[in-house]
Amino acid sequence: ALLYNEAEKFRAIEEISAAIRIIEDNPEFAPYIPEVGTQVAMALPFASGPQEVAAIEGRIIRLADRPKAVGLIRFGASSHMARVILTAMRYDPNFRAAMNIRHAPELINSFKNLKFNVSSFDRKLELPEVKVVEGGTLAWGVEQAIKKTEEIPSVIFDLGEVGKEPMIRVLGKTVTEVVLKTFIAINALKGKRGKKQH
Repeated sequence: ALLYNEAEKFRAIEEISAAIRIIEDNPEFAPYIPEVGTQVAMALPFASGPQEVAAIEGRIIRLADRPKAVGLIRFGASSHMARVILTAMRYDPNFRAAMNIRHAPELINSFKNLKFNVSSFDRKLELPEVKVVEGGTLAWGVEQAIKKTEEIPSVIFDLGEVGKEPMIRVLGKTVTEVVLKTFIAINALKGKRGKKQH
């Protein structure tokens, strides 16, 4: 079990490295990086806490209109994304990866047009006792979004609230799958814009 876990740690870090390369090599991703930056994260198969979820220490930011990862990949680097993934894993242990991107209505529509399962949660409906727990909102929100659908959604969004940026979170089995889902949606939008111009 120990050897298996170590092998999976290496695999998770390799997955995130590959995802970062895809993002950095595609500047069309830059407009969808939120103010707080984009995070990509992946959990070990039997993860039970944030220390078993790998992510980028400083997230992906926009630098000269290009995406740029800042910091090393480390387990325990993102408690926020860990909560998203760990909540999803309670419903389906195969959903071990997630990333966050800027909320954009046209991108939500693009995901829907591509028949990705899209769900959402409303922070205004959150109970005060959940809100006071650090990071409790995300676990609660992901749970609400999952309960609305028959399966784990590929996309969960919320419209934010005071001091909280509206956000899209894309979920999947691996980080590269999550990034590719996002690029399919972004490129579908680009295709539509191209058609309008002709």
